[in-house]
Amino acid sequence: MASLTKSEMLNMLSGDGSMADFNYDVYKNYGTGYWKGISRLGIPILRMYDGPMGVRGNSGQETTKPNSNLSIASSFNKDVAYAVGTVYAADQRANSGNVQFGLQVDLIRTPNGARTFDDYSEDWYLTSVMSSVQSAAMQERNVMGCLKHMGTYGYVDEQTLYESWLYPYIYNADRGTASM
Repeated sequence: MASLTKSEMLNMLSGDGSMADFNYDVYKNYGTGYWKGISRLGIPILRMYDGPMGVRGNSGQETTKPNSNLSIASSFNKDVAYAVGTVYAADQRANSGNVQFGLQVDLIRTPNGARTFDDYSEDWYLTSVMSSVQSAAMQERNVMGCLKHMGTYGYVDEQTLYESWLYPYIYNADRGTASM
């Protein structure tokens, strides 16, 4: 941090572009987001794609559409979660990406929620384990998995917030997930 200028510190708080820019040059804005990095300090460009059902963006490349996080967690098989993480990483790299938004760790509270299939489970522990395994598979291949969406669906008391809703973030942070 001491080597950063004030301007560089402020620029780290936001991206430099989004898929709304529709520019497919791999050195410019595309995908879900883009951040130019700080080359003088060796901080790399971040090229971000959304998920969680595959690498989604506008790079002009087709990507794999694996099963939903819900179906992955329903297998109760960490090897399945790991394999899907390797697919995400391969697709990210093929599209010059290095950040996957899509480890969606919201807890399922209703079976008919619009994004229920994007979540892993109603169980905080299963959600935590499966998302951390997927993240590890990506990070072993130099792709950063990013957990989302921090919060709850409506009011919950403080104990429930920490014991359930925030647990996947704490679990993943303890296991090295790089982004939330």
